[in-house]
Order: sequence, then C-alpha cells, then structure tokens
Amino acid sequence: MKNRLSVSSFSLRRLLGPLRLTRRGPDGKKQAVAWGDQAATMTLLDMPGRVRQELGLDAVEICQFHVPERTTAYLDELKGALGDAAVSVVNMPIDVGNISDPNEQHREEDLAEIEDWIRAAAHLGSGMVRVNASAFGAEALAPLEVTIASYRRLADTAKSLGMQLLIENHGGITDDFDTIVRIVEAVGNGGLKTLVDVGNHPAIAPASHAMFQGKEPPEIDPTALYADLPKLMPYAGLVHAKAWRFHPDGRPEVFDVGRALRVVRDAGYSGPISLENEGGGDDVWGDVRRTRGLVDRAFGS
Repeated sequence: MKNRLSVSSFSLRRLLGPLRLTRRGPDGKKQAVAWGDQAATMTLLDMPGRVRQELGLDAVEICQFHVPERTTAYLDELKGALGDAAVSVVNMPIDVGNISDPNEQHREEDLAEIEDWIRAAAHLGSGMVRVNASAFGAEALAPLEVTIASYRRLADTAKSLGMQLLIENHGGITDDFDTIVRIVEAVGNGGLKTLVDVGNHPAIAPASHAMFQGKEPPEIDPTALYADLPKLMPYAGLVHAKAWRFHPDGRPEVFDVGRALRVVRDAGYSGPISLENEGGGDDVWGDVRRTRGLVDRAFGS
C-alpha cells in the first residue's frame, strides 16, 4: 500500500481523558469547557511510544484539543517524546474559533489564536493543519467571501511555516461538498486542500449523533456519501478513515466504510490516511486495528 498511515489522537480519546475546548459565550467572552468525564489513563507524552508499541505506526495526527498547553517548554517535551519514539506528526486539526464569525473583532481574535496554534503545530514538525470553516453550532455567519479571505490569510501563515492548510467536511457549511470545492478553488494556488473524512456527511449524521449520545443509531441510507466523495478527491491532502463500533464478525457499524474507502482508492488517491475511530467500545487499540484492516483491504495491502 502506497498510502502512509497514521492514527488520530481522537481515536485514543478514551485513554487521553476529557477534551479541552473553548466556546464564545453570549457575552462575547471565551470560556473553557470540557467534553467527557473519563479519567485519563495515558498522557499525550506517552502516546507516541504507545502508538509504536500497539500499532507499529510511525505517524500520528494530534488534535489541538488534546494539547494541554502551547508553551515552548511543553511543546519541546512533546517533540522530544515524538523523537524518542521515531514518530512524526502528519496533521494537527485545530478546533478553536470561528473564521466565519460576522463579528469582525471576534473573527480577528479567533484568527490570531488559530495562527498561534499553527505555529505550535509547526514547532512539532507537523506537515499539515486543519481549520474548520465555522464553529460548531454557529448560527449567524459572515458571507462566504469572508470565509475565503480567512482561509487565504491562514494559508499564507501555514505556507510561511512550510505547512499545508486543510479544510475538512466537518459539519456546518461544509456539509455541502460543492461549497468546499468553491472555497478551495477560490483560495487557489494549492494554498488550501481537502481533508476528506469518509464518515462525515449529512447522510451519516443521524447515526453518528445518536452514538455520541449513547443511543442506538437509526437506519440510514449512505448512498449520497459514496456519490459525493469524488467531488473532494482532486483536492485531497489527507483522508480520514473513519469507523465507529464493529459487529462481532468485524464488519463496521453505521455504514460500509470499506466501500467509502474504495471510492477514495478509485479516485487515484495515494496520499496519507489517518485512522480516526469514533469508538464507543472498551477495546480502543483493537478498534483502531480493525479500522486499519478496512484500509488495508480497500487499498490491497
């Protein structure tokens, strides 16, 4: 298989403890919030070595919300742990702020914070960073031209640090794959590429939302997902191989992940793939291995 594999820290979140997020409140001020109540059994500093030991992989995707601080001292410590394990960082998904906020002051604050995280990712040697087109749950959004201008600015920042900026199909306006293409083409010059998540699509959302809430997923029709994925592939810089829980016979729940990955393969994609398991089960490492098996079979490894 030509595609380099990595694993996302999101796949290991049950081991890493609550996610540390920020949300802007009605008063305009940012507040720290935590998602999840399971105590950590592994630190982010431990993760590179454990990934090597458990999965035999030499690359990781580190979610920004798993990084407890972006001080130089901590980033140096994390970089040392990565070096000791001979593990590199493929990408850092950044989940702060709202680059489409209609409030110019808030948007400027968010862009500056995102740029600080881009510099943190560069410090760790990451080759890519992913920035969302808007914040989760955001209602009022600026015109699309504002979002495009924000991406152009961030693309320039990433490029100046030798990095590639990514946009993911990750809810909000990016539920519309045609909108993603419009943004990427408007930024131009390769400044923005797509992070193609094979499990993020409005057709899948009812099931994924139910599982996040600990409920049984409803029946869904994923046909639209398989039809829409090829739209993003010409611009792809990274792919998320996403699975949820698995049936006892090894088949993934929710939808045919293997079919989605074959769509990616048939589009001629040979770039990096990150294993992003949504989990829910107790066998965290085993679920990641099963997700890897889906990739191996789809790409003929």
